[in-house]
Amino acid sequence: MDLKTWLEAEKGRAAALAEHIGVTAARVSQWKKDGVPLAHMKVVRDFTNGAVSLEEMVPGEGRLKADAPSAQDRRSTAETLGSVNLDRINESRRRDGPSKE
Repeated sequence: MDLKTWLEAEKGRAAALAEHIGVTAARVSQWKKDGVPLAHMKVVRDFTNGAVSLEEMVPGEGRLKADAPSAQDRRSTAETLGSVNLDRINESRRRDGPSKE
């Protein structure tokens, strides 16, 4: 299921997800169109108990076409991108120290 469908299935889901992640409900609403940022994909998947899969969080209409990459390909891509992003964050923290957020 995609994030838009999951969010619209029950009132208050966007606000609950936003609070859980620490962003605004408006930001979560924007993800319905733009896709979920890599840094939040696994948290969103876990918060939705897997109802919203990693491959469904990758933006783009191409994922809905018959000639689009398979779900397994999209899952691998999403997981790889998430790993690359985490590797970059960890590398940056080792080099620059922890974030001051």
